[in-house]
Amino acid sequence: MLFLAWAFWGIAVAPQGGYAQTESKVSCPPIDLAGLKNLLGERPDKSIRLIFFSSWCSDCPVHLKKIKPSDNIVIVGIFDKRQRIEKAVKRLELAQPCFTDAGVGKKLGVTIVPAERTVSAKNLTDLLGSSP
Repeated sequence: MLFLAWAFWGIAVAPQGGYAQTESKVSCPPIDLAGLKNLLGERPDKSIRLIFFSSWCSDCPVHLKKIKPSDNIVIVGIFDKRQRIEKAVKRLELAQPCFTDAGVGKKLGVTIVPAERTVSAKNLTDLLGSSP
């Protein structure tokens, strides 16, 4: 019963951010090309700005802190383990949704961090070619 009360508080009372999670838990699930297509499918007329970072990158925190909250920005941890990415997102108190790279960065030519790529449902096929 206590758990249910705590869970309700986390959903109903906790401050709303870019995540669908409580303040104490950050989740950056893997995103692959299919996941990116699904994310873009939810916003057919908009583009999404993907911001790639790593927990070990010394320039990334400064870059990420300059980003103003927006519904078209998604943070993607790359070249790193998921646990380290989630820890960095929590430490930096980022409000944007976050993911762990599972092939998107390579397809978009990301070789260094921080890096940014803007994609839309319209140009994703052009960027990736006909086959993912």
